[in-house]
Parts: sequence; structure tokens; C-alpha cells
Amino acid sequence: MGKALNSKLKIGSIDPIMLIIVGILVVFGLAMLYSASTVLSYSKFGTTNYFFYHPLLYGAGIGTAALIACSLINYRLWKQLIPIGLGLSFIFLIMVKISGFGFSAGGATRWLNIGPVFFQPAEIAKLAIIFYLAGWLGRPKKHHNFISDLLPPFIIIGLLVFLILLQPDLGTILTILASAFVMFFIGGAKIKHLLWTFFGGVLALLTLIKLEPYRLRRITTFLNPTIDPLGIGYQINQALLAIGSAGIWGYGYGFSKQKYNYLPEVMGDSIFAIIAEELGFIRVSGIDRKSVV
Repeated sequence: MGKALNSKLKIGSIDPIMLIIVGILVVFGLAMLYSASTVLSYSKFGTTNYFFYHPLLYGAGIGTAALIACSLINYRLWKQLIPIGLGLSFIFLIMVKISGFGFSAGGATRWLNIGPVFFQPAEIAKLAIIFYLAGWLGRPKKHHNFISDLLPPFIIIGLLVFLILLQPDLGTILTILASAFVMFFIGGAKIKHLLWTFFGGVLALLTLIKLEPYRLRRITTFLNPTIDPLGIGYQINQALLAIGSAGIWGYGYGFSKQKYNYLPEVMGDSIFAIIAEELGFIRVSGIDRKSVV
């Protein structure tokens, strides 16, 4: 038993099944990103390949190198690096709001530009909070009460959420809160504490909607896309048109019609609609948008 456990924890071990799954998702994501971006890439750079080679080199390439490097590091080391990861997350999220570092687009300031490096600090915060919660929930519990077990991580999460709210990025906030809720549940938190957390989160969401009316318009438009088809509902209506017109098998890879400047954000928020339009209902039934963006 002890030898089997040690063999699983040895440095440099990689789960082959997980590696295959990640590889399939990366290849599929790059292929669909290329198809979705050809029109925009050609109009901006005169080549259909720009938005393929860029994520291939700086995304998949660097990511693969990071995967190999991380596989050679004992997982216990990451627990020691948690304070550094959280500290950098807070620093980067604050720097986003400093003139000269933060980059704005689409009415939001979510990106950080430091020399040649251009990235979104909220993505680092997502990873940092997962590592932090894993380390916190894995420690021996002494008192088994809310103040000692849940209040400290709640404060950390609350501070991160506040900084991300200033950008603003409600989608990332919901992702962090949902991930934290699941980790608390798996980590053995009491059901009553989770219920308090859930209702507190709902109350906070309603407050955010009240403070920023555009969020309410997004929700009402999602529920009824016909409210403002040429305004705030334009993107969702074009996405529904792409998905609905594809039928069972779609138009085929590379033959999307909506990517010809009809559907906004074809490489981001709308990429699932492009995939559905090309591959059809059957082949996209098990695909999550986050796995290809």
C-alpha cells in the first residue's frame, strides 16, 4: 500500500488519461479557433493564420512547456507558494486600475500590460484561489466552526471579488464563487454554512444588479432575446440564428456564415455558436465553451 502511494506521488508522474484529454481539447480548440477567426484575421492582418499562430505559440506552446515543468515539481511545493500566488493576484488586480498598466476594451479594464507581457490578472486569481482553498481545506480542523474554518477564506475571496468587481467582470466573479462553493462542499463544510453562503451570494448578486442596471438588461435579454434585437439583444439573437440554422450536422468545418462580420466576438463569447453552426447539434452536444476559448 505504501509503495503504491509513493509511486503515485513521485516527482514527474503524469496521468496519461488526463494528458490525452487535455491534448484533445487543445487540438480541438485550436482547430475551431482557426476556423472562427479567419475572416477577422484576414481583415486586420491580411492573413487567415494570425489568430491561429499566436495562441499556438503563446498559448499552447507556453502552456505545454509549463505542463512539463510543473510535472517535474513535487505537488507539496505548491502549498508553500500559495502566499506568493495570492500576493501577486492582489498586486496585479490593483495594477489593472493604475494608469499606464491597465488596458481597457469594451467598457471594461480587465487586462494588464507590462512591457511585452499582456494578460488578464483575474485568470491568475482563479488559479490562486483554487490552490489556496485546497491548502486551507486540507489542513487539520481544530474547532469545526464557521469563524475558524470558513471566515478566513471568505475574507480572502471577498477581497479578490471586490477587486475584480472594479474592472468589472461579473462572469469571473461567478466562476470564482461557484468554484469556492463546490470546494467547500467537497472539503466537508457544514450544510448550514453553505446555505448561508449561497443565500448571501444571491443577495450580493441582486445588489450588484441593482447598482448596475445593465446587468438586469442582460438577464432579461437572455430570458427574452426579442426585447431589443438590434441593441443589447443583437449578439444573442445572431448566436441563436447560427445555432438554429445549423441543424443536426451543421454546415461543415470552415463554412460558418455568421463569422462574416454578422456575429460579434467570434473568437470569444460567440465561439460556441460558430462551432455549433459548423458541426451541428449532435457533435456539439457535449462541448463546453470554456474548453475551446
